Amino acid sequence: MSNPLKEFLKSCVLSRSRGQTPRKSLPLDSVKFATVLIDAGKEDAGQAAAAVKAFFGAKGIELRLLRPGPKDLNVFGVLKKKVRGGQETDGENSIFISLVEDPDSWLSEYESNHSLAAFKVGRSRIKGEVFDLVVLSVGHSQLETFEEIKKLLHKIVR
Repeated sequence: MSNPLKEFLKSCVLSRSRGQTPRKSLPLDSVKFATVLIDAGKEDAGQAAAAVKAFFGAKGIELRLLRPGPKDLNVFGVLKKKVRGGQETDGENSIFISLVEDPDSWLSEYESNHSLAAFKVGRSRIKGEVFDLVVLSVGHSQLETFEEIKKLLHKIVR
């Protein structure tokens, strides 16, 4: 059973500054910036981070890799501003990818909702149809899921 006060506070926080960028599927050759959220608590976090860096680096796409630990979160359970950095890399030529598997992850829900990226990819559906592409990969590692996302991104054309 959920805590009504907690749910109310979450809805208040989610309603503030929600991303309003027009959404669209982007072919890789149009992507200039990528933000990827990795679950640092999973054992494959290091491998997933290395794969993400290698992929976007090879494509010449600027990357903001979010791999937060408990000390990187504020009292509301979201990234501290100094950890997130600015959102100057978000916009019409950007992609947001959440590799967090847990559909109830508050951090993933918040970051996905507040991202200003034009194209959003996730591992589970989030209330409000946040993601443009959902790769359901229950039981698979973040690395395996990222490999599937890469395959799908290569198939998107103008």
